[in-house]
Amino acid sequence: MRTFIAIDFEEKTKRQIADFQDQIRTDCKHGKFTYKDNIHLTLHFIGETDEYDLENLASAIEETAALNRKFTMNFTDLGYFDRGKECIMWLGTDKSKELVRLHQTLEKCLGKQGFKRERAQFSPHITIGREIVMIYNKKIAVEKFKPKIGEIIVKEISLMESKRVDGKLVYKKLYSAKLL
Repeated sequence: MRTFIAIDFEEKTKRQIADFQDQIRTDCKHGKFTYKDNIHLTLHFIGETDEYDLENLASAIEETAALNRKFTMNFTDLGYFDRGKECIMWLGTDKSKELVRLHQTLEKCLGKQGFKRERAQFSPHITIGREIVMIYNKKIAVEKFKPKIGEIIVKEISLMESKRVDGKLVYKKLYSAKLL
């Protein structure tokens, strides 16, 4: 199974982000937008995981949660990873000291359980669409669309499974732990 550790959002936040996607969608020629139920912020991508690894992942998540308090997070901007005519659009978040600490603690706890650290520098964002082709220049979209999503409280982290069900990518929560 393919797994990752994430901040999974409450339904209200997912709906607000989906509404933001709808605004952007009106100015797109083409794109594959993230399904509302799959909206999340990845803290660490694990990849292919065996059943016997799940207990170690749960232990790392428990330890991380026990060492971090709930905190607030804000959605700051729209951005994109350029792929020529297409792009991957993302919703940025503030890189607060609490979010960075959560990520660093998770990396250490995963390391204790024998999992590799991520090579890429942590850049908190929510992928909202792939293969996006705008009607106009992508830079204009970044200027035009500003997220108006309220501050949220991050209360837990979750181990998620990624799988295809009837051709649709579905993320299923396997385990979660509440922050202090």
